[in-house]
Amino acid sequence: ITLVNPLDYESEQSYRLTVQVRDRGENSLACFVTIDISIVDENDNCPQAFITFVNPLINNSIISIIENTPIGDILAHISISDRDSGLNGELSYRIEQGEDLIGI
Repeated sequence: ITLVNPLDYESEQSYRLTVQVRDRGENSLACFVTIDISIVDENDNCPQAFITFVNPLINNSIISIIENTPIGDILAHISISDRDSGLNGELSYRIEQGEDLIGI
């Protein structure tokens, strides 16, 4: 048994094959064997982050905020996802720059 097409865990996690074995005798006899194949997820999808800004944008990455904006005001909503499963799909996040002003 060999693989003839690529596998994609996100499309199909398992397969069931039935193999028929038949002799060439005059009264041919057959046997069937079932093979179950489980696909193991590969860490092949990058995490995705989707940002929805609460205030209008000046351009694609600049938010205009009034100086006396109250602490705790929501500036944007962020949703994160990863199509991988198990540990490959578990996500963490942190602010890399500006963490003294902004929190998640």
